[in-house]
Amino acid sequence: MFVDKFIQNNEVTSGGERSLMYDVGKDVLSREIREARERGGKVIMEIGPGRTGGVALKKDDLYIGVEPYFEGEMSFSTNKAELGARVAVVSDVWQLPEFKPDLFLSIAPNPNDVDDGMLFDYENYIRDAGVVVVALDMRTREARSGSGVRGFEKKVRSDLQEIGRRRVESEVMSGSISGLMEDLGVDRACNLNSSGDLGGKGIVLSSEK
Repeated sequence: MFVDKFIQNNEVTSGGERSLMYDVGKDVLSREIREARERGGKVIMEIGPGRTGGVALKKDDLYIGVEPYFEGEMSFSTNKAELGARVAVVSDVWQLPEFKPDLFLSIAPNPNDVDDGMLFDYENYIRDAGVVVVALDMRTREARSGSGVRGFEKKVRSDLQEIGRRRVESEVMSGSISGLMEDLGVDRACNLNSSGDLGGKGIVLSSEK
């Protein structure tokens, strides 16, 4: 199903090259992925974006969000999307075709979901992605008690390595992580302030092929 409205900078624009696709079939997504690559764009996959995408998009990019609680809108109010960018949101990973994201992104994943093996639900995409970036919340009760955020970091690192990301770096970062993204070969703006769940500061784990 194509939706003829795209939410950008809190303004609704209709149709044209900017469009939001929701729960489309694998065949449609496969075509969009192929066309984005032919245009020279990046294929970006984000897990749990809510209603705000966590990365800026250039005109030939394809953004795929996996969000079970999606409510029909996608805002890039913090991280803009250029005219020509394509955006798709699915409610379940099983709706996706097999592909290799240029960037696999997750900002402020729920610790309980990670403990339940969430990252392994996306195993193939994480293993094959050009770049993986996972930003962890440092403000929650879990981050300040027990094994704390360092234990959470250790769990995420271990899961990523078990999936096949042998080299995983981490550092505490605030605000923009665009410089890190550029260093990783994904020249797209990304700001931790885009996530209300993160508070603009987090431990950022990254891995590149």
